[in-house]
Amino acid sequence: MIGDTQSSPPEALEQIRGAGVHVEILRVATSFEALYVKIESLGMVLDAKDAAEKLIARISRDIEEAGAQAVPSGIRVAYVYTRGPDVMLLFGDGMTTRPLIEAAGAIDAGADSGIVETVSVTAEALVAASPDVIIVPEEGLGVLGGVEAFLETPGVAQTPAGENGAILAYPEGDFLTFGPRVGESLRLLIADLQALGG
Repeated sequence: MIGDTQSSPPEALEQIRGAGVHVEILRVATSFEALYVKIESLGMVLDAKDAAEKLIARISRDIEEAGAQAVPSGIRVAYVYTRGPDVMLLFGDGMTTRPLIEAAGAIDAGADSGIVETVSVTAEALVAASPDVIIVPEEGLGVLGGVEAFLETPGVAQTPAGENGAILAYPEGDFLTFGPRVGESLRLLIADLQALGG
């Protein structure tokens, strides 16, 4: 069984090990370099070193080609993770979203305001982050009831992003899994930021 450092509960993993199943736990990648290390580790575990090297080369090329389209803009981008009104987190340093935002030529507003990993979304946290653009997962935005409902979240309307309606939504898996499609996600983010004037 293959999992990562976010796999839980630990007791279940120990029970699986106790049943004689080999359990391999990999570190969650929060940088492009860490992603390549993770793929390399998977290649070793699955006895697929050559395939892993080819995948690393492709992803690296995709990221480089997409990043070449980015223009440093100083635009502040925040990622707000939501699954509905009861789960709403502002992402910061140590999350997969930061390298994507920065590779797009923007500033990670959460990380820049001092957030490490995640904090609950509050009006104070959003105002302190002062994002020009807010990214949310499509699935969570749908549960909330769309952009208009999201703008009613305390603090959102008081940010530059809220004032301008600069809300971007992407499929959760595409933006958070940091996997083989990361170059595609980066290319889309760059295009969307440029369309918003960033």
